[in-house]
Amino acid sequence: MKLIDEKYKKLGPTIELLSDEVVIAQAWKKTHAYMRLRNWYADTLALDISALGLEGAAALWGRQLQGTDPIQLEPLELVPAAKSEPWVIDEKHGWIPRDFRDDELAKRNKKPPIRPLAHLTVRDQTWASAVMLCLADEVESRQGDCARKSDLDFFLHQRKGVYSYGNCLICDWDRGSAWFRWGNAETYRKFFTDYQSFLKRPVEIGRSVAGGQG
Repeated sequence: MKLIDEKYKKLGPTIELLSDEVVIAQAWKKTHAYMRLRNWYADTLALDISALGLEGAAALWGRQLQGTDPIQLEPLELVPAAKSEPWVIDEKHGWIPRDFRDDELAKRNKKPPIRPLAHLTVRDQTWASAVMLCLADEVESRQGDCARKSDLDFFLHQRKGVYSYGNCLICDWDRGSAWFRWGNAETYRKFFTDYQSFLKRPVEIGRSVAGGQG
């Protein structure tokens, strides 16, 4: 008796898989975990509601992707993220930055120490994750196994046109073909290791070009 349908063993960029309830549910799982653990801001109430109604939501979101009407994404919400600085409770002003002074109020109001972040709804980010799941095997196979020194041929990656500076996906490899672990909550490899490989790329290419010119 098969526990896993054959079509789920290796995903691909088809509307049938993209809109499949199982794929959408797993995309939600990765999205839910990432938003709770990594996002600077997360609408935890919306995440809780989506968890309670996941079965119905996965079916609805799949039908919406299969429909003939254009997909209507929700507008991005602006989230003003405060930059890191110590805050204290002041008798006059209440909860304020520790280094705040009255004479700096106008300056702070004109250019507040914040950075703008974009917030996506759970549904829209789940759709984006589902697209990633369906493209992952093809893209990562072309990029090559970043964990193997034999695959760190930077000129080869340059010719393929597919490489990243970090956040490569967690994949298993078989004879040069990648399989993204789409059925669990993990998504990315360790950023630091992949980023160090990325930093070597311009150095190695520069040395090679300089050596060829010499």
